[in-house]
Amino acid sequence: GRDYLAAKKIAFDHEILLLGPPSSHTWLFHGPFFYYLLALSLLVFNASPFAGYFLVLLAFIFFFFLLYWFTKTVFGKSTALVSLLFISVFPQAVALGRIPAHYTLVPLFSLISFMSLLLYFDKHKRFWLIISGLAAGLAVQLHLSSVILVFFSAAVLLLGKKSKQIFTYLLFFSLPLLPILIYDFGQKFAMTRMLLLWFPYRVIRFSWLSWQWVLAFILISAACFWWSKRVRFNKLVFLPLFLAFSLL
Repeated sequence: GRDYLAAKKIAFDHEILLLGPPSSHTWLFHGPFFYYLLALSLLVFNASPFAGYFLVLLAFIFFFFLLYWFTKTVFGKSTALVSLLFISVFPQAVALGRIPAHYTLVPLFSLISFMSLLLYFDKHKRFWLIISGLAAGLAVQLHLSSVILVFFSAAVLLLGKKSKQIFTYLLFFSLPLLPILIYDFGQKFAMTRMLLLWFPYRVIRFSWLSWQWVLAFILISAACFWWSKRVRFNKLVFLPLFLAFSLL
C-alpha cells in the first residue's frame, strides 16, 4: 500500500519525491526510482492494482532475456537454456518474481551493470562504461546494499589498467543518486554521515551463506573467466566482481 500511494502521488498528483522506501533503519531511505517506475506502470496499466506485479514480471522477463543472450554468446544455446532452467527454480528467484517491491529489480540492473562493464573491456567503447555506471547507480537506488558493486567495479577498472576511467564510472554512477543527495543536502547530510558509520557494520555482518545467489551467478562468473581470455587480459581482474555478485 505504501509504495502504491507514493506512486499515485507521482502519477496523478504530479508530486516530485526525492526519497524512496525506508530501509530497516528508520534514518536511512532508498532512492525513489522504484516509485517512479511503479508510477509509470500505473499509468500504462490504467491504475490497475496489479500494476506492480506487471512491472516485476516485465523486469524478470528482461533479466532472463539478458542472461540467456549472455550465456548463449559465451557457451552456446544448450548451455543457455539449461542455465535459465536452473535459475528459474531457485527459491530466491521464484520468491522475488512474486513480490512487487523495490529490491526485486536489483538483479536486473546489477546484471546490466556487470555485462556493460565486460562489454567495455571487450569493445573499448566508453558508452558501455557509462551504461555500467548508470545501472549501478540505479541498483543502489533500489537497494543501498548494492553499493558493494561500485567498490568492486572500481577494483576491476584498477586491476584492468583502466584507472583513469574510474572517475567517469563514478560520475555516471552518481547521477541516479541526485534525488537522495539533494534531499540530504537540505538535511545537512545527516543521512550520509550515518551511512558512512553503517556501511562497515553492514560489511562485517553480511551473510556469506546466501547460497541461492552464489549458485545463481556462478554460471556468469564462469563465463567471465572465459570472456577474460577472449579479450586477452588477466582473468584475475574479474575476481573482485565475482565476489560482489556472490554476495548480492
